[in-house]
Amino acid sequence: MPFFLLLCYIIERMRKINFFSLLSLSLGLFCLGMVGLPLISWQISFAFGEFEKEEIISPLPSESDYLSPLPQASGFGAILLSSSNVLPTPPPTPSGSKFNRKAFISEFTLSIPKLGISDAKVKVDSEDLDHALALFPGTVLPGEEGNAFISGHSVLPQFFNPKNYKTIFSTLPKLEKGDEVLVNVGGVEYRFLVFEKRVVEPKDTSIIPPPGPGKYLTLMTCVPPGTSLKRLAVICKLDVRGS
Repeated sequence: MPFFLLLCYIIERMRKINFFSLLSLSLGLFCLGMVGLPLISWQISFAFGEFEKEEIISPLPSESDYLSPLPQASGFGAILLSSSNVLPTPPPTPSGSKFNRKAFISEFTLSIPKLGISDAKVKVDSEDLDHALALFPGTVLPGEEGNAFISGHSVLPQFFNPKNYKTIFSTLPKLEKGDEVLVNVGGVEYRFLVFEKRVVEPKDTSIIPPPGPGKYLTLMTCVPPGTSLKRLAVICKLDVRGS
């Protein structure tokens, strides 16, 4: 009986609620959910260790096992990555010294099939993230020894647009070990595989140098989604086995 009286009281009170007040409350709760749910989801993932260091299931083979002489080409852009086990390397200058690709390449493209990102523009030695992704000044180009460090903007994942550079890395946390990242530099396509994810403080620069000998690519953006409290680094290594 008390329950029935309580139910009648609630129904009577609801009849007296102004329609516009109810609408405003509903919209407020909806907006709160839109912002809060991604943050809660992120915290749950973080709490269960999703972003702790991940080891490679089977280590990538040594690059020396797959290197072979490249055919002569009329220019750097003429060298193409084939499906064979040939690791593309920049051609030497006539003097035999290392070829400085940065002297000729001011931008290149990046694709992440899993996230729907295709041929996104990457500016070399840039910190402008509003009109392109940015290769951090002083880091190597993809395919060179070291770590190519690329940054991009992110917002709440429901506003993700792979064509908008202000939202392009919003779904970066979805990448998992083994996912591929494709980079085309001067006509040469490189395939990198994700093998580690880290969450660090904004001023932590330990993720900029390469994690070890080899050719690496690191993608970085702000997390949790829609905030700039921390940084997510997705670290990839060149797949020397080819496509």
